[in-house]
Amino acid sequence: MHSNPVLSHLSKVSERTQANSATYAGIAAKTSCFLLATLLGMLAQLLVKAAMAGAGMLDFIDTRLQPAMAKHDYHNPVTPLDLTLGISGCHSSFLKIFKAVAKEEQVNLFKLICEVSAINQKNPNEALIREVAAKMK
Repeated sequence: MHSNPVLSHLSKVSERTQANSATYAGIAAKTSCFLLATLLGMLAQLLVKAAMAGAGMLDFIDTRLQPAMAKHDYHNPVTPLDLTLGISGCHSSFLKIFKAVAKEEQVNLFKLICEVSAINQKNPNEALIREVAAKMK
């Protein structure tokens, strides 16, 4: 009697082939593949966050590339602002406050959203946003 129900069924049937049997090598290969995919996903997320930390590329896309491409009837389906809000976990309902503070304090909007979200993504208040903006100067 086997603890694996597939093997138990196959042992009753005379058609037990290598393709139908669960081996430790097969299980290890699938586990290794899953771990590799997980690590690659984590690395991709870290690279995206590192690219956003500089925010230079996002500024370039937002202020120069998108307006230039609009002349050719092209629109970016995911704007840099949407990308920043999504990755930082910040809700768009706070965007009005972020924009006002970033403009007043003359700091980068994308960096401000990321910095504040690292402290409080759920419910950042205006005082926290202003405090972080003052530190960014």
